[in-house]
Amino acid sequence: MPMNILVTTNVNQSGYAVIFRHRHRSLYPFTLGLICWTIEECEECVCVGMSVLMRYQAVNEARLLLPVEFSTLSEYLHHLKAAAQALRPIGSKAMFYLAAAVSDFYIPTSKMPEHKIQSSNGPLQVRNSLP
Repeated sequence: MPMNILVTTNVNQSGYAVIFRHRHRSLYPFTLGLICWTIEECEECVCVGMSVLMRYQAVNEARLLLPVEFSTLSEYLHHLKAAAQALRPIGSKAMFYLAAAVSDFYIPTSKMPEHKIQSSNGPLQVRNSLP
C-alpha cells in the first residue's frame, strides 16, 4: 500500500492542506478504495466509489490538495526547496512528510548517462555516491 497516498488522504480528511508531489501516472489520494483486482472487489468498489468521490470533492472545494507532478530527482529537490521557502513564514505550523520513492541513491549529474540503462558497454554496473 503506498503510504504517501494513505497519509495524504488522512491528513486531507483531517482538514489540513497538502502539496502532493507525484510522478506521472502514479496513484492519487482517495483512490486506494477504488482499486479492485477481482469481480467481487469491483462490486465493492462501486459502493465505496460515491463516498470516496464525495470526500475528494470536499477536499478539492476547500482547496486542501495541490497535486504537483515531477519527473527527475533534480526537479523534485528544486520544488521541495521552493515549498520550504514559501512555507517559512508559518514556521512550526508547516510539516513536511516526504514519502516519494524518488531514488534510493544519488548519482551526480556529471556521471548520469543520457539513457536510463547503458547496455552497449557490457553488463549493468551500479555505483552509489554520497552527495
